[in-house]
Amino acid sequence: MVTEPIITTRGLTKTYATRRGEISALHKVDLDVAPGTFTCVHGPSGSGKTTLLLAVGGMLHPSSGSIQFLGRDLYAMARSDRAKVRSEHVGFVFQLFHLVPYLDVIENVRLGGGDGSGDDVRALLRDLGLEGRETHRPSELSAGERQRVALGRALVRRPSLILADEPTGNLDPENSVEVLRHLSAFRDAGGTVLMVSHGSDADAYADRVLHLRDGSVSEDASGAPSAVAGRPT
Repeated sequence: MVTEPIITTRGLTKTYATRRGEISALHKVDLDVAPGTFTCVHGPSGSGKTTLLLAVGGMLHPSSGSIQFLGRDLYAMARSDRAKVRSEHVGFVFQLFHLVPYLDVIENVRLGGGDGSGDDVRALLRDLGLEGRETHRPSELSAGERQRVALGRALVRRPSLILADEPTGNLDPENSVEVLRHLSAFRDAGGTVLMVSHGSDADAYADRVLHLRDGSVSEDASGAPSAVAGRPT
């Protein structure tokens, strides 16, 4: 049975105007990501990794090309429809957590939306190893705990897709493994993960590893063409 990609980009290009002229962050990227997979995109700083995630997540209009999300052209939609798709189907996890400092753990997770009860949120926090930390504020948590709160905020709405931007970049190896384990469990439950990173710590968890350099995506560092992602057999 053929599975349609959850994400399809064709000719995806994003340029930025600077005082020194245009800079190409993404250049004619063709990418297919199948549902229920964990794809990791490597690249050095400035290679376009964050631009790729923001464009796929409906937060950054490309200069040219198209992005199909669940079979719909993301940027042919009205802005309100695109925001609805993002709200219903996409969870974001960032390197710098982006938690609200004056809210406690439960309140930060609930910012992710969803219609879960308080018991559902507490069960999620238990799964994330945050039991007993529910009423703590971000300043009272370790970096690893803060990232797991951010992950809980992304998961609480039960999204189809998680976009993770360097989620282990500020973590020690033990906490990095914990975050990657939860992303892998989300994939195993049928979700899709698209993660960007400059390191290789996620490779053991990913179904597919891509490389982004000078705005172009390749299947490996030598520049082999990309293909539809799929779970290994």
